[in-house]
Amino acid sequence: MKMKYIFVILLLIPFFSIAQKMEHTDFIGKWSGEDKGEIGFITFAEDGFAFIEIGGQLMGGEQFTIKGEKASLSYQINTEVEPITVDFILKNLVTNEERTLYCIAKYLEPNSMQFAINFVDLRPEDFTDRNSIVLTKVE
Repeated sequence: MKMKYIFVILLLIPFFSIAQKMEHTDFIGKWSGEDKGEIGFITFAEDGFAFIEIGGQLMGGEQFTIKGEKASLSYQINTEVEPITVDFILKNLVTNEERTLYCIAKYLEPNSMQFAINFVDLRPEDFTDRNSIVLTKVE
């Protein structure tokens, strides 16, 4: 009887490790995703800045230029809610104006998550084929 109990526990350990609460630090690193045949990357840096690479163009970080303006791209993550909320904050470094891109995320596996973006000023409420992508951690 004890052997059967130990065997069941050993079988369940991998499931518990996936189901455990994910932390903000689990986001840190480079993630890849494919949308309509194009592969892009999102990097969550340890210092709170984000980088987005699409079509070989890298944008983001503490300072970069977009449409001739100096800007920064940072992020905030709340893992205390379900789904996880992710906010990208684009800041014009000259005018200090900010624009926030509201997102949600949920882990599928420790190195894989579903990520949804709403391009209007509202956070997505759920994950759909139109608003979400699967991201896989590459670094």
